[in-house]
Amino acid sequence: MTSLLLMGVALAYALLMLYIDRYLTSRHENGDEEALSLLAFQRECSVFDLFVEAGAQWSFSRAKIDSDFNSYIRRGDIPHYLRTYVSGHAPARRSYQDALFTGNKLPPNANP
Repeated sequence: MTSLLLMGVALAYALLMLYIDRYLTSRHENGDEEALSLLAFQRECSVFDLFVEAGAQWSFSRAKIDSDFNSYIRRGDIPHYLRTYVSGHAPARRSYQDALFTGNKLPPNANP
């Protein structure tokens, strides 16, 4: 009787944890900083490389890109041209399961 009760409690706990995990995951949205880091992770490049690519599309000077990157490092400011660039390339969300089964490298076409 006791073992049956313990199995029931364990099953209820597992189901509750699964529900909470799915509920929280579905309510989580990528912020600008997370989207930026996920895109850099997917492309296997640095965030600075994304600044350079986005700045090149807008024909910004290297000095402006360096200044914007320093502002990003110091205060977390993400310039509008980089937000536009990142939103146009829609990075996939990184999940624990994806990282676990792909050797910590997401496939390039992973969808959330």
